[in-house]
Amino acid sequence: MDPDAPSAATAMRLAARVIGVLAVALWIMIFVGGLLAENPEPLTTEGYLIIALSACGAVGVAWAFVNERTGGIITLIVGVAFSVFALATAGRNAWIAVAFAGGPFLAAGALFLGSWWARRQATTG
Repeated sequence: MDPDAPSAATAMRLAARVIGVLAVALWIMIFVGGLLAENPEPLTTEGYLIIALSACGAVGVAWAFVNERTGGIITLIVGVAFSVFALATAGRNAWIAVAFAGGPFLAAGALFLGSWWARRQATTG
């Protein structure tokens, strides 16, 4: 059994939680800013998809606080979906959109799963 595994798992879990919560908070701020805009534009299909993906991301991050494996999988799937969506809809700077939209959810999901795996290895090891 690796003596550093529990501390590495704890660090991964903390990093995943911070990244996940910040990503969700950022999308909430974007939505609130859009609602408070002087002349808000009506929602389009893209807008509804962003809201749905953000909500699923929030569910995944929240679920990972209780169950790292399931929440991590949900968050990772949302990160992939957000990345594909950003790549398909972004104009010139598609990779920046991918990194901004899907990157934090991909990172958080991978870290949640890494933390779960490290804890599992430490207990079975």
